[in-house]
Amino acid sequence: EPVEGVVDEFNGRLHVRGLRFRKEDCLDLPPKIHEVHEVEMTREQAAAYRDMRDQLLVDLESMDQDEEGTASASIILTQILRLTQITSGFLPRDADDPDSKPYLFEPNPKLNALDEIVREQVGDGRSVIVWAWYRQDVARIVEKLADLSPVRIVGGMTRQAREEAERAFQAGEARVLVGNPASAGVGLNLQAASVAIYYSQGYNLEHRAQSEDRCHRSGSEVHKSVTYIDLSCRDTIDEAVRNALAGKMQLADAVVEIRD
Repeated sequence: EPVEGVVDEFNGRLHVRGLRFRKEDCLDLPPKIHEVHEVEMTREQAAAYRDMRDQLLVDLESMDQDEEGTASASIILTQILRLTQITSGFLPRDADDPDSKPYLFEPNPKLNALDEIVREQVGDGRSVIVWAWYRQDVARIVEKLADLSPVRIVGGMTRQAREEAERAFQAGEARVLVGNPASAGVGLNLQAASVAIYYSQGYNLEHRAQSEDRCHRSGSEVHKSVTYIDLSCRDTIDEAVRNALAGKMQLADAVVEIRD
């Protein structure tokens, strides 16, 4: 929480140097609708999740009690990363070997829920963006939706390939686009979509805000609304990430809000 009076002082200094206009003040954009679709992990997933969570708690306690920090911050962050990977449906076998194949949880409730939602939306005539944080997620999603011929935008693609994927999606030749927010969250025009689904995500607010804006910008006025669906495993780190992003957004809005 900001110290009392700091936000007002900050805004006062900004006020004499500039004006801020939201896109909503300049464009007649459709309303944003945010939804959360919860799923239950399988027993196997839940057991792996509990083991990783319990180890994380032990390491955090050890780190708190030991001034030298027995568990380094990198280890803690890696364990948090593993929790989000488990809820996504996979777990790396060897983090030090990029060529090792991860363990895949089958069935994968989150992937099955995504498949159902995407097919329902496409069946109703809508174009859909699926945002996923991990390459493994993108690969499995594209494979699951292969019969819908989705296009993808991820890191490592050439500019030409990115532009072709964007063009095909905007032209309606592809009704589904699967992307990574870090790679496809800035500079793309994806107004053809009226639905964006977040399969997995990180704590980076810029990635979330920018990815939301890909389909909520000039040109999206053709839609009655733009819907954002967060897929979330119940009572897991998925909820913590979602809440953290919401808190960051509130703070960002408070800090840059210029008052008259």
